[in-house]
Amino acid sequence: MGSGLGARQEFIDRWRILINAREGTLTSAENVTSALYTLINSLPSHYRAQRRLLIAADCFPSLHFLLAGMAARHGFILDTVPLRAEKPGYGRRISSRAGPGRGDRAVDERDLDASYRCDLDALTTHGRRMGSLIGVDITQSVGLFPFDVQATGVDFVVSTSLKWLGGTPGPYSVCAGASAWTCEPELRGWFSQKNISPGISARSRTRRMRIASTAHPSILACVGSLPALAWHAAQNGAALLAHNRALASPLIEAAAGLGLRLASPLEEHRRGVPP
Repeated sequence: MGSGLGARQEFIDRWRILINAREGTLTSAENVTSALYTLINSLPSHYRAQRRLLIAADCFPSLHFLLAGMAARHGFILDTVPLRAEKPGYGRRISSRAGPGRGDRAVDERDLDASYRCDLDALTTHGRRMGSLIGVDITQSVGLFPFDVQATGVDFVVSTSLKWLGGTPGPYSVCAGASAWTCEPELRGWFSQKNISPGISARSRTRRMRIASTAHPSILACVGSLPALAWHAAQNGAALLAHNRALASPLIEAAAGLGLRLASPLEEHRRGVPP
């Protein structure tokens, strides 16, 4: 168990360096959806009841599905923010199902392939002005685009090692920012407490229980992703992105030659990594 926990800690440390997270603010989860579920359930009730939760219409469908089920139970209003109409050639459109107050999936599958790069600075600035808690899912870009969780000032981040980091399915990471210090997890177990010594009776441990800074450990998938994370840490980030762009360019040119409309923005600086 000791070696397994040590390997998991190495996984967390590599992720912490990758996104510049503060020590003690990052843990692992089974997937992005369960990480978001745990975070929302851990927030004090005044962050949820009678509050409005905004989610982009092109966010991953499983997150819509999760939040739609949680809205009534926790008393928040789920608003799906529709996609903004872009100029011709981007292939993006506003889904007829996307609109404020819609609790269903409210997303068109074609919108998921646009690789549109949002203006995180503008969104964060507006969210702070409105007094919002801000969370981002960086799954589609982490490993190619640099990300600094402290510089962005968001409240929490969820992501995975699976995509551009080349890791195995399963070891998703969640990093919580400033608001995490007010969180108390609803799901608690052996590793939820700071003192897990078997020499303390269950009754006295319950009375003296202090929540640990990390959640339940998921070890095996974390260990499986360590070689990929170690390889990625040794690479030049700019070279990785340039190589990715070089691979995408011939496909974009071929699509134009065939008269196909590109779903992604044509300008490279507005385009994220290929979906």
